[in-house]
Amino acid sequence: MNDKSLKRYVVILLIMAAMMGIIILLVFFYKDDTHLKRDTGAVDYSDGWINEQGEDANLSAIYGAAHSFSKKADEQDIKGRALCFKSKNVNLEVYYNDALIYSYEPELPTLYGKGYGMMFHVISIPVTGEGGVIRIDTSPIYKDSKVYLKNMRLEYPGQYMVDMIRDNLLSFITCVILFLIGFALTVGATCLKNVGDQKVEMLSIGVFSQLAAGWTITETMILQIMTDNPSGVHFLNYMMLIFLSVPAVTFIASLTRNLNKRPVMITIVCGAVLLVINIICNFTGLVDYHNLLRLTHIYMAWAIAVCTYYIATSFRKERFKDSEYRVLLLAFVTILLSASVDIIRYTFMKSNSDSALFFRFGMLLFVLIIGIYEIYELMRYTR
Repeated sequence: MNDKSLKRYVVILLIMAAMMGIIILLVFFYKDDTHLKRDTGAVDYSDGWINEQGEDANLSAIYGAAHSFSKKADEQDIKGRALCFKSKNVNLEVYYNDALIYSYEPELPTLYGKGYGMMFHVISIPVTGEGGVIRIDTSPIYKDSKVYLKNMRLEYPGQYMVDMIRDNLLSFITCVILFLIGFALTVGATCLKNVGDQKVEMLSIGVFSQLAAGWTITETMILQIMTDNPSGVHFLNYMMLIFLSVPAVTFIASLTRNLNKRPVMITIVCGAVLLVINIICNFTGLVDYHNLLRLTHIYMAWAIAVCTYYIATSFRKERFKDSEYRVLLLAFVTILLSASVDIIRYTFMKSNSDSALFFRFGMLLFVLIIGIYEIYELMRYTR
């Protein structure tokens, strides 16, 4: 087959792929009126709660001490519906007219730490023929702001699960795409021979992509639903956060021809030591993973500093051609800005929403940019 015929078939297949993508997007965003006619039975139940002192309560700020929240329930509202909400790192008991109807205080494996992370709850309320009082007694596992009850509402149980999956589906799909791209790059790099540092670069970005997907997917709640193991998902979050720094540093070091320098080995050794410290301290009951997060953040700051230094020195020494400057700078700024936004939301704004929201999409752009660049460079190197 000549080059002209080959290009024709490539163009046709690319057009078909683009059309398929557009059709799939239409299914999600261009809807008929079925969803407007469906009665979801959802009643917002976040407001109107009072605490043990009889004051208005904020369910998203329940850390520091045990609390008891109550609210009068109308029979018409609770009939056929369940009390649905999401919790994070808080044990709880739910009473209706002083009768215990639900308790959540899981016994976690020692490996997973004290906190179970995020969990959804669907609690059936008994019908008594008249209204009553719902009471929620809470006991926070940690004493910081990452303990809460969220998205409290009365809703038909099946519809609540549909809503939860739909609300988190885009983030979940993004993580899956990120993981698959990383897996493809990892497999491709493993099969390469005689390509020098290119193999380390490609392998690093592949592993980094899979780790980033593993970390950010824990915020989508879909993994909790699929595995029915919230504490295991929470443990995954801690581990992926520790592992992230090593492939990031090896990628930048390889790209800037600094792979054999001492800071790279220091990063790898410190990562291994940090992992051992986390597991031993948790197993012995000395310190929980949650309380060791500050060490992880310091370690990540070190990795970012190493990457920034290598990039800055390589620019100064003019080791890259102009095109490489632009690609690396664009990719690095993309992930740095997205990570900075999430850090600001988590640390200063005390946000309890998806803590990896911007980083997830920044990572997708980062991996796509670097992945395309690596494939292009590999093809050029092979030629």
